[in-house]
Amino acid sequence: AVRGRSPRVMVMGALGRCGKGAVEFAQRAGIQDENIIKWDIEETKKGGPFKEILECDIFVNCIYLNHKIQPFLTKEMLDQGRQLSVLVDVSCDTTNPNNPIPVYDVNTTFDKPTAHVET
Repeated sequence: AVRGRSPRVMVMGALGRCGKGAVEFAQRAGIQDENIIKWDIEETKKGGPFKEILECDIFVNCIYLNHKIQPFLTKEMLDQGRQLSVLVDVSCDTTNPNNPIPVYDVNTTFDKPTAHVET
């Protein structure tokens, strides 16, 4: 629970294999369906950045990136007031010049599975 409430989770790419797995994981972790925001191509077609990400506690990126898109999130956005405290980048496009989440540039490992994003 986050401050006495269930966390809000946004899954980007929710209709794909990884996205469906992320949604199922959140459900099995006890997060209620109304707190799981499922976005896919329809919701992202206007292009980012998306302030809605900042309104969630957890953001899970599961998109398949095959062309240049506008970033979903920027470092400047993280400096604003936000709920967001956990970013899970399943797609992990940190070395791709079209990375939709250009707020960090390190990859995690099994030995060091998290990275702190400076804001």
